[in-house]
Amino acid sequence: MSSVSSTGSLPNLSSVGGTNSASNTASSGPNNGSLVSAAVGPVSGINYGNLIQALTANQQQQVSNIQNNISALQAKQTGYQTLEANLAPLTTAAQTLGLASTFQTFQVQLSDPNQLSVTASNSAAPGTYQFQSLQLASSQVSLSQGFANATTQTLGTGTLTISGGGGLSTETTLSDLNGGQGVQRGDIRITDAAGHTAVIDLSTAYTVNDVLNAINNNGVADVTASTNGGQITLKDTSGVSGSLTVSDVNGDKTADNLGITGTSATGTITGTNVYQASANTALSQINDGNGLYTISGVPALSITLSDGTNLQVNLSSAATVVHRPSRRVVHSTSR
Repeated sequence: MSSVSSTGSLPNLSSVGGTNSASNTASSGPNNGSLVSAAVGPVSGINYGNLIQALTANQQQQVSNIQNNISALQAKQTGYQTLEANLAPLTTAAQTLGLASTFQTFQVQLSDPNQLSVTASNSAAPGTYQFQSLQLASSQVSLSQGFANATTQTLGTGTLTISGGGGLSTETTLSDLNGGQGVQRGDIRITDAAGHTAVIDLSTAYTVNDVLNAINNNGVADVTASTNGGQITLKDTSGVSGSLTVSDVNGDKTADNLGITGTSATGTITGTNVYQASANTALSQINDGNGLYTISGVPALSITLSDGTNLQVNLSSAATVVHRPSRRVVHSTSR
């Protein structure tokens, strides 16, 4: 049997070096942050770099997916926090709405806070109330006669009574006009002879003086208002020829109730008599507001009838004028 021997047929592994093309390292370029560089095995020829990158790419995709899920959850969390912040005022309002005290609280709305201030308690009666300030409070100073000294000289005996209100003459209120029927408050229109038209708001007028002041200070129509007995008189002061006209606005009856509705070619409108005594006229309003002077328990009138009968009339308890036609002729004398 012949024997076959071969020598030098096996590669010299120890001689495999950089000169062998199969053992050359194949780099795909700069690392660029890659953890594994592309390399070809010296014997197998397998690109282990690409193989490792392929294996790690799947794991890296799972990490990316988890990171994306985290970002989505954080966005939802931000949305829930925003929703919670928006619902907080609604929650507070709903809790307030469930309290009984919420429906027992009243709010006050004033058309003119400069005139007065108002607060409402839990026992207030809901509604609309109208107030008109007549006069601002002011201080009063009374000056006495001189005294010899401030410690020993007496002031004399008697009673000194100080009270509010009073006066020699009170202003006539609009409610006293037209036999106590008053005046419907609203707007009036005045056009002077020069064609100047003013719409005057009398909705807040309380007295006749308020009406006169509003007309005289209208700033547009040249007209002057004054009173004459129980009438209001308007005089054109424009200085030109023409007609003076007064009318109501928007269906109001203010000018009509004041007795000044109409047109005058002479420049003067004399209103109708809107102030006269009636059954409801208070005795305190007569004599320019000075009232009727009476003495309690003493007859104020002595009336002698035609048959000689004498009637003693006590008016100390009378409050208003009550007109009743007399069926007999009487002669009255005032005491």
